[in-house]
Amino acid sequence: MELRVLIMKRENGWVAQCLEYDIVAQSHGTIDDIKAELIRTLHVRLAACKAEGITPFKLKPAPQLYHDLFERAQLELINDDQISLPPAFMIGGFRSEIRCQL
Repeated sequence: MELRVLIMKRENGWVAQCLEYDIVAQSHGTIDDIKAELIRTLHVRLAACKAEGITPFKLKPAPQLYHDLFERAQLELINDDQISLPPAFMIGGFRSEIRCQL
């Protein structure tokens, strides 16, 4: 499974918007904090859906606005050969492409 994530700087912190599924996280800390918060959000969703017997990613994609912003944002590709995020950001079976709009 591959996820694309748009991370946006806001006046009071950061917002991370997943594109394939309308999942969002917010943080008032650093860019590393928003990455960790997105992973926490995904872990919570997976755990809650597993407990309820619900398919975790049966969600609509993010609104088109975020897809458009993602296409114009700076690319930071995360892959197995060159991990530029803390290991806590990696979830087994996930590959991530993150773009930041600063």
